[in-house]
Parts: sequence; C-alpha cells; structure tokens
Amino acid sequence: MNDSITMTAWEKMQLDMIYDDFDEDLFNRRVDAKNIFNKFNQTTDEQVEERKELLKQLFGSIGENVYVEPTFKCEFGKNTTSETMCTSTSALCSLIAHALQLATTF
Repeated sequence: MNDSITMTAWEKMQLDMIYDDFDEDLFNRRVDAKNIFNKFNQTTDEQVEERKELLKQLFGSIGENVYVEPTFKCEFGKNTTSETMCTSTSALCSLIAHALQLATTF
C-alpha cells in the first residue's frame, strides 16, 4: 500500500491520486518540458536528428518510428510514452501517445 503522506506530488499524479498542482517540483517539471518543446518548435524540417533527441528528452520513452510535427506542446512530457509509429500533428500525436501509455499501464 502506498503511503500518500511521503509520496511526492509527481508520484501521486502518476497513480491518479489527489495531488498539489502548485507543487514546486511539478512547476519545475512544467518549465523543463516547456523549454524542450520550445526548442523543438524552433527546429526546421532538415533538423531530423535534433528533433529526435529533443523528443527523447521530453518523453518518458519513444520508439524509433515516432514522428511529431511542430508546433508541439505538452504539460510534462515525461509521463507520455509512445513505442509505436506515430506520424501526426502535436494534438493528435499527443492524444495517441497518451492512449497508448494508458493501454500499457493496465
């Protein structure tokens, strides 16, 4: 059983428990994600490897054939995983990746 008193807000969020959305760690994680996706969104179509590296930094895990088209935004990134091929714009790809994560969690 999890001891919710000693758990971090991030851990609680991952377990779908009530957590403090204004937690300093969560704030910092949002800032980190925003910095990465802002760099990603400034890349050009020719910067394929740079985009791939930025997505690897942003996501919890990412497969080899995942493609995200800028402009991309997310809240944290690290709680998103995609191991299967995904070729789309940010909103749809993010939704697909989140659904895949949920499907593999249960």
